Amino acid sequence: MMGAESVEYHRATVLGRVDDHPGRAMEYYVVVMRHVAGLREADIAEALGMSRSTVSSTLRSAHDHLGHAIEEGP
Repeated sequence: MMGAESVEYHRATVLGRVDDHPGRAMEYYVVVMRHVAGLREADIAEALGMSRSTVSSTLRSAHDHLGHAIEEGP
């Protein structure tokens, strides 16, 4: 389990990236729904009115962008 400081750092990283790249906001929403809320891709697709394959490709893209952001650091 992550400590409060680690959770806050990652939360700030995600929210900062949404602010920096508002066009990618959907990626971050999908990541939060998948990894924070623990929803399945099919549930996310239903909630957002998109196909499961769109959710999957959105997650893949978000993981790539977030990985680069974390590597770059604050």
